[in-house]
Amino acid sequence: MEPESSTSKARRRAQSRRHSALEFAIAAAFVGAVFIGDGIAESGAPSFAMKILAAGLPIAILTIWWAFYAAHIKALGEFERTIATQSLAIACGITLWVTTAWGLIMLFAGAPVLPLAMVAPLAALIYAIIRAIFMIKYR
Repeated sequence: MEPESSTSKARRRAQSRRHSALEFAIAAAFVGAVFIGDGIAESGAPSFAMKILAAGLPIAILTIWWAFYAAHIKALGEFERTIATQSLAIACGITLWVTTAWGLIMLFAGAPVLPLAMVAPLAALIYAIIRAIFMIKYR
């Protein structure tokens, strides 16, 4: 296997930075839409259509976010796709464990309610951390 050229490496790293910036923007838009939706729902007696809009905006952004993930993983080279897929599997497992453990603590110990709408940002954060660890490990 030939070593990667400095130009190719620079291009790959620039693409990775653009991807990360876009992903962060989508995540921020999702969280912002959740808070906007919460504000609409809490503001007196909004109409049914406004409630649907309040829920629909974050759902639409979430759909775009996961389509972005799928397209990004599909576009990666074989090695990076393997790392991304492994990272995603581990992140999903950790997220499932954390949310289940928190639910049990809520049930039996009276811990505060975990807002389910924040599970996606939690999973994305865990994925980003694990993928960064893998990329450093296999660099």
